[in-house]
Amino acid sequence: MSFDEVYKKYYNELRRFGRQLNVSVEKCEDLTQETFLRFYMELKKDVVFENLRAWLYKVFLNLFKTHINSNRHELNDAEILVKAEELNFDLQTEYIRNEKQRIVIEMLDRLTKKEKEILLLYHNGFSYAEMAA
Repeated sequence: MSFDEVYKKYYNELRRFGRQLNVSVEKCEDLTQETFLRFYMELKKDVVFENLRAWLYKVFLNLFKTHINSNRHELNDAEILVKAEELNFDLQTEYIRNEKQRIVIEMLDRLTKKEKEILLLYHNGFSYAEMAA
């Protein structure tokens, strides 16, 4: 994917993520731009990304943590730890969900057409008798 395609695809998603972290609109914009700047610099080095979306989130989150640390006087240590734990859990949950989805899609691709049809009927609440008919 080109830089422009990635930017168009993930820009709003990263900004939304930043706003969910209660980052101000201005700071969220700065963090998002810095994330894409780092992506651009990596592209120039011909880096191959295994999971680009996860990489972008990781960079954004690291920039956010740096921002939090530089503004430590605004938050007490307990609030920072709670936010960091919540963010870490959210990223792990997102990664696990994406991996499960990837595995399911991979397994579905291995099924025959008839097996897929049966699975879809079962998923939509049909009984064994109804599927047999």
